[in-house]
Amino acid sequence: MIRTVHALSRSPGLRAAAPLSRALSSGKTLDVRSPSTGELLQTVPSVTAAGARDAVRAAAAAQSAMAAMLPAEREAALLRLAAALEARSEELALTMAREAGKPLREARGEVAYSLGFFRWFAGEARRNYGRTIPTTHVDRRLWTIRQPVGLCALISPWNFPLAMLARKLAPAIAAGCASVMKPAEDTPLTALILAEEAARCGIPPDAASLLVCSRDDVAEVGEVLATDPAVKKLSFTGSTAVGKQLASWASGTVKRVSLELGGNAPAVVFRDADIGKAAAAIVASRFRNSGQTCVCTNRVLVDASVAGQLTDAMAELIDGLVIGDAADERTDVGPLVNERAAASAASFQQQALDAGARPVVGGRGRVSAAGGVRRVGDAPTAEFDPDDGTTFFEPVLLVGASPGMRCVAEESFAPILPVTTFDVEAEAVELANHASAGLAAYAFTRDLGRALRMSEALEFGMVGVNEAVISTEVAPFGGIKESGTGREGAAEGIDEYTEVKYVAVGGV
Repeated sequence: MIRTVHALSRSPGLRAAAPLSRALSSGKTLDVRSPSTGELLQTVPSVTAAGARDAVRAAAAAQSAMAAMLPAEREAALLRLAAALEARSEELALTMAREAGKPLREARGEVAYSLGFFRWFAGEARRNYGRTIPTTHVDRRLWTIRQPVGLCALISPWNFPLAMLARKLAPAIAAGCASVMKPAEDTPLTALILAEEAARCGIPPDAASLLVCSRDDVAEVGEVLATDPAVKKLSFTGSTAVGKQLASWASGTVKRVSLELGGNAPAVVFRDADIGKAAAAIVASRFRNSGQTCVCTNRVLVDASVAGQLTDAMAELIDGLVIGDAADERTDVGPLVNERAAASAASFQQQALDAGARPVVGGRGRVSAAGGVRRVGDAPTAEFDPDDGTTFFEPVLLVGASPGMRCVAEESFAPILPVTTFDVEAEAVELANHASAGLAAYAFTRDLGRALRMSEALEFGMVGVNEAVISTEVAPFGGIKESGTGREGAAEGIDEYTEVKYVAVGGV
């Protein structure tokens, strides 16, 4: 639905996406900049609410053709889309690294993760079963069928610019739903590549369209997608506050809503845990994408008797993390996505320090990566320049954290890792569950009984035991409490895009 203008960046490996099905011209454009360098990567057309309404009408007109596709045709389309994206995997990863600040190695992993959803739901297109119900009368037959819910609005965040759309678009296609996709304003370039290939994969024209809009217009565009009666389902991944607003708007037309919102994941480490493995898992989880993932460890709760041992092990690992340009192969920790994120991280850290937390490693806050990559434990290569357009923030490990600190009570979405101690299991459970969010939680123990108790007692939609990176296309992803509703991935993922119809036939 959106056609990009020519790339303005001189950086190699980043090119303009080819034109899509048609353009929605508002006369506005959106500049996409690199948080690693501050450079302008590309300028793309930006739509307003009027363009969103046009896109909804076009996609609604494509719904009947989308629903008429045979399951085998949907499967074939998804497999073609996966193959096309795989052929552009390095381009996708580099685009993601440049516009989102995601380290290149992580970006490659996200591409592979995303392809799994298209391939998984290709199979689910053939397994979208109804069921036969034993009859209540001798002359009556009862059964159910699953049908597409209808046109879907898919709104995705910047931290996983390909994967979050893949988790939504793949089941929508598999179920026979047309879609209007809206990527985040910071990261439209990755989504443009996806939309370009989706338009070529064999689904009807306008059945997988894309809306790119600026921050000035995002609220009005979101309101159109949430309130238009032609949209039958809204799927949103992002902040809890925005999710609540969208759900409120969507209630006016009683449309299906799926929300994957914020988290505040605890990692609970017991005295019988393998401390080395726990430290490695927590550090890998916390500092993925510079701490900007909804399921990454946001706070550590550790048995006081092994707190020093765990802290030392984590500090050694954090000390060796490499900060630098996300497009550099050596980088472990890239920049935060934009200036607002960097300012927020600084606020979280300063509040914790003012409240008595102490940095064990890191703690210098905003830093510069000028001059190349560097380890956290090394001195900065240059003083931070607030005008250089970069948004690097040094990873920090904080001890002496308490439940009242913002970095413990709230999701910081930053490379900040606070550590709190506990004495008994019941206290650990209480501290872990003392949060309005309930997306993911992690527990580390070699006691089987404790592992089972924690998996049941933790009030979260997903629990990892002795694992802290648990997302996969074959398992349901989602949270409870204020972390949202619905599930993505697995067999449950396609259910979110279908309606169950009950059929009763009499006079048999």
